[in-house]
Amino acid sequence: MQTFYNLISDDSHQDAIESHHRYQKIQFKDVIWDLSHLNPFAIHLDPGVGFDLMIVVLFSCHCFSRALSTQEDRVPILSRGILYDDGRELRILDESRYQLSRVFLPGILHQLIDRKIQVLPTGNFLTFETYSSSQDEEKYAVFFDVKKDSYKRKRILLRVQSAYTLKKLNSRQMKAKKVRFSTLIKSVFECRPIRA
Repeated sequence: MQTFYNLISDDSHQDAIESHHRYQKIQFKDVIWDLSHLNPFAIHLDPGVGFDLMIVVLFSCHCFSRALSTQEDRVPILSRGILYDDGRELRILDESRYQLSRVFLPGILHQLIDRKIQVLPTGNFLTFETYSSSQDEEKYAVFFDVKKDSYKRKRILLRVQSAYTLKKLNSRQMKAKKVRFSTLIKSVFECRPIRA
């Protein structure tokens, strides 16, 4: 059984949340973006160890921004209202990533127990949602890593590293080994590696 709750009201896990994991409203050009759907939350889950683990879900700014390209580095972009600085890196706000994160991201994370999760050779994991766009059928891909918390024994940290549209999966992603979420969490808790 898994249950979810919002971490904002639970002080026992505030030590796992850094300032760049808390999102406020930001301005993109002349529009205000509400990023509250990307604030941390937690999942209670017994993956087969005999007691609930607390899985703290954290989101990266890569879910609504992209890297600066070399060409954009040469253009004065500060005045265009599309720059995002989380204190660790400078990125470009991406309207498509933001809109797709609002439509898909919280639901995907809340459904991880029932979703296919692919083990990537890079050591992280992938799940995706297929959707129809004006051009074709595309995949909203969510890349994340999972680590055992070094401070609290029964806590796991799941960090969504990035989420964006893929036209299609590459051959490594298509052939990637699949793992159930409960198996993944149990392996991480027991410090057993999941091999790609």
